[in-house]
Amino acid sequence: MADIPINAVHRRIQYTSSGSAGPYNFAFAILDEGDLAVYDSTTLKILTTHYTVSLSSDGTGSITFTSGNEPASSNIVTITSDQAVARTSDFTTGGDFKAATINDELDRITIIQQQLESLVRRCIQIDAFANRDISDSGAGPLAFPYDDTVADQADKAVVFGAAGTTLVAGPSTTDISSAATNATAAATSATASATSATAASTSATAASTSATAAATSATNASSSADAAAATAAGIRWKDRTKAATTANITLSGAQTIDGISIVASDRVLVKNQSSSEDNGIYIAAAGAWARATDMDAWLEVPSAACAVEQGTVNADRTYICTADTGGTLETTAITWAQFGGGDVVAANNGTEFTESTFKTNLNMEAGVDFQAYDADTLKADTADVLTAGFANTIHDLGTITSGTVTPNEANGNMQKMVNNGAHTLAVPANDCTMIIQVTNDSSAGTVTTSAYDIVDGDSLTTTNGDDFFYYITNMGTFTLLTVKALQ
Repeated sequence: MADIPINAVHRRIQYTSSGSAGPYNFAFAILDEGDLAVYDSTTLKILTTHYTVSLSSDGTGSITFTSGNEPASSNIVTITSDQAVARTSDFTTGGDFKAATINDELDRITIIQQQLESLVRRCIQIDAFANRDISDSGAGPLAFPYDDTVADQADKAVVFGAAGTTLVAGPSTTDISSAATNATAAATSATASATSATAASTSATAASTSATAAATSATNASSSADAAAATAAGIRWKDRTKAATTANITLSGAQTIDGISIVASDRVLVKNQSSSEDNGIYIAAAGAWARATDMDAWLEVPSAACAVEQGTVNADRTYICTADTGGTLETTAITWAQFGGGDVVAANNGTEFTESTFKTNLNMEAGVDFQAYDADTLKADTADVLTAGFANTIHDLGTITSGTVTPNEANGNMQKMVNNGAHTLAVPANDCTMIIQVTNDSSAGTVTTSAYDIVDGDSLTTTNGDDFFYYITNMGTFTLLTVKALQ
């Protein structure tokens, strides 16, 4: 092999094929035409069968695809160095020590080192200036998580752990996709909830003298509104549980919880442990119970919610976990609160209305204090058919040229405006759901959002004539904006 310089080059090059056979040049030196790997898209090609190599005196050259093996137009052609990691010479004691042989071996070593450098550059790395001690006495290398049980990491995203120094298996791609889908649908659900609330108000005006029906209607209306708003607020819904605890339990073996027989494989919401860090969703077993796989890491704890199927107290109730982000499983308290279902309606002053106390506490009588039952009035607790709709007045916010727009629910849940310049969209001051139709005119500007926890949906444009719906939900400490393009 003639002496050639091994320059400081990247030993890999790619081309977008125009459908031709080539030639496709490479500017890194090789020692033999077999020291290349050539890919047509993702398929490794074979020397002589699929392509030939032409070498220059300095070791650089080109490859040309053989007839009938030309890459399709727009395919990516990749040429990379593939020097075998091997030693081809062996110096014996007292033998010749030839410069040409030494030079050839040094060339091979340099090529292999450049190949390793190219491989390292294609790997995920920590920046050289990153604040991480990678020594054995420090944090060490940032290892990629890989569980011995492959199924435990299937379809999982990789995220930083609670301390921010390790990588761990996070939520599944199904959970992530479901969250995005739920968030997009949440605004529609919240809007439907507002419509339902209007209809529920009409039904309440025409309620019958049955206290049981009135209490049930109020409970259902409250549960529906809570559920829709909770979905919009980014609740992490879990699979339903068979029962939920009402007191501290032993987390092992078959037992009776809230009047329900719990056996192996049943899902149970445990929410009343003396050590609240032990609360959570468990899978019952003959021996020790284990946390459910959809809630066995702290990332899955905050805002977790589930419905309870059975129980003397908890049947048909829904609960939400009120623990915050940044906690540690088995150390940080996991608390739960009811936010839907059940058979109790509470007044603003804390009074609870049941079947026997509803009329007494309200001091109201059907036909005297509110409209009595009418066959032509839609009732929230009765299957019926709505034969006529109702109209909304759309509030016009006018033409926005600059500044900050803060929607006011007092103007109605349906509003519209014209984008005539760059401006900021702020969060409504009060809890509400609303839809805003936005139309771009010829001077439409960039819209910046302020204080929204989640902004998703379609991308906004400044194209004249484009229209969008803003679906806005503000509930407690959560705010959501979903954008839907109308073209």
